[in-house]
Amino acid sequence: MAAARLDRAERAWAVLYGVGRRRFYAFAQWTVEEPLVVEAPTVEELLDQMREAEVPRLGAAAQASAARSKNFEGRAA
Repeated sequence: MAAARLDRAERAWAVLYGVGRRRFYAFAQWTVEEPLVVEAPTVEELLDQMREAEVPRLGAAAQASAARSKNFEGRAA
């Protein structure tokens, strides 16, 4: 149940629970060079790992946004 709820809440991740290993797994659903999978024994730990894995992705998006803003400001001047 916890994995299914998290899977519905986290649109950028596919989340499942491995009964054999008793661990939660999250698979990134955005384009990456190598498959991105994080795993943890609890939902809380999995969420922490998911947020940590998103930092490079969000950082790149923020940099791209800043560059677009800078280009726009340069044209407006």
